[in-house]
Amino acid sequence: MARPAKKGLDYFPFDVGFFEDIKIKRLKSRYGTDGICLYLYLLTQIYAEGYYMKINNEEDFYDDINDTLLIEEGKARQIIKYCSDRSMIVEIIPEEIGSPQAQNVPVQGVKVLTAAGIQMRYAEAMKSRKKDITDIKGEFWLLDEKKEAELDTYYKSTLNKDFSENNVSFSENNTDNSEINSINKIKLNKTKLNKNLEVSKKESNKKESSQSYDEIFKIFGVSNRVKEAVINFIRHLKVNGIVMINERLERLITGLDLMYKDNDAAKCKEIEYAITRGYKRLPCCEDY
Repeated sequence: MARPAKKGLDYFPFDVGFFEDIKIKRLKSRYGTDGICLYLYLLTQIYAEGYYMKINNEEDFYDDINDTLLIEEGKARQIIKYCSDRSMIVEIIPEEIGSPQAQNVPVQGVKVLTAAGIQMRYAEAMKSRKKDITDIKGEFWLLDEKKEAELDTYYKSTLNKDFSENNVSFSENNTDNSEINSINKIKLNKTKLNKNLEVSKKESNKKESSQSYDEIFKIFGVSNRVKEAVINFIRHLKVNGIVMINERLERLITGLDLMYKDNDAAKCKEIEYAITRGYKRLPCCEDY
């Protein structure tokens, strides 16, 4: 009997800019290395299973975390909730959404951990095993049709297909020019692929730059008190002919968090001081 196909990954892509991600910086600012370690631990557990993992017994789940990372259950729950609130991890309770999968849940209250970003990276990593995105997606799938279309394009535009086509041309054409033509074709396809990646990157940056201030405040969990103070500072800059772009707003919020943690009063005082002095930058975060 054939061995069942493996769903999980032996390893997963790790972005070299991981620690520069604003969400990771804020996670570390709030929970220190415990936050980073637990987030990475969850990624390894999820990718080992596929693109999601089920928690059938929460007591065993948090015991494993404490045994592996020496993080107590209370703090682990806080970190996971923090990641969930920022869509770094998505918690799904099948019976709450009435999904067909809920009928097969062995323990009432089971949770499923996944995320759209996790599913994208998993689908990309599975390209060598599967021919189509429909071969990958299953229960608890979060990616919409647009993301699926991007993955389909990625599958069809990779160099594996080009090498396969070129191998056919080598066997059919036994001339000196066939090898040169094949190499040129590979170079051309590489150029096309790079252009596609550049366009995707520009579209991603454009989408991010169009994000509203309110969305940024919500993502970073800025309190209403601090939000009002920051908006006043943005108005102060606008009067002076300066527009606060989204990237600088994110740096400003991060700088305040790193300096004052959860002390909203100190953050507001810092902002008010900058406005009264006519500053164009906050002294606590000169590089925002």
